[in-house]
Amino acid sequence: MSNIMINSRFGSPGDLCRLSMTCKKLKDFTAAAEDLWKAACAKQGFRYQASQGVWVPTKVANGWFAYYSTRMLVRWRVRTLMKRLRDFLPIDASSCFRPGLPAETLLLVESRLHCELPWEIWELYRYKDGQENRVEATFAYDGRLLALQEPVRLALIPFTDEFGSKRRYMFDLMGRIYLQSGFTHLLVADNLVAFLHSLLR
Repeated sequence: MSNIMINSRFGSPGDLCRLSMTCKKLKDFTAAAEDLWKAACAKQGFRYQASQGVWVPTKVANGWFAYYSTRMLVRWRVRTLMKRLRDFLPIDASSCFRPGLPAETLLLVESRLHCELPWEIWELYRYKDGQENRVEATFAYDGRLLALQEPVRLALIPFTDEFGSKRRYMFDLMGRIYLQSGFTHLLVADNLVAFLHSLLR
């Protein structure tokens, strides 16, 4: 079965991934469709780089299927963490998590105004729902980028300046929370919920 036939028979790469879990032979067959998974990575905006930082456009270490699956798992973890955090934010801060305006809506606004919006305004409403670069809005925006671009090991958590101190807490891709102290990181909680409970105690 060719990659084109696979594409035509299934609605999305996610559907194909779920189907491939039914048996080992089907998973091996699915993983062998390198061109399909390479195209899926390109569609999602995933960019593969070798350890030396050199762009590798044709091949990845463990195959495009494994790379796509790993990246989608990272995206799911980041979005899950952000969703948990949103419930603890005030309304004005959580508003920056709302989806931005569609490009068609912004084009309609420009046609009504008979002029082009400045690119700063366009980007603000297209990707940040009109929120300025406050701490919470920046965190939400960075989190969206983290789910789309190459994952980084640590990301800042806002609202953690306890009583005016300069402590900085960070979480890794597995959700563990660390206290940053100079060049060292001390584990303080296994997940975001436990960390927030410790702050409220």
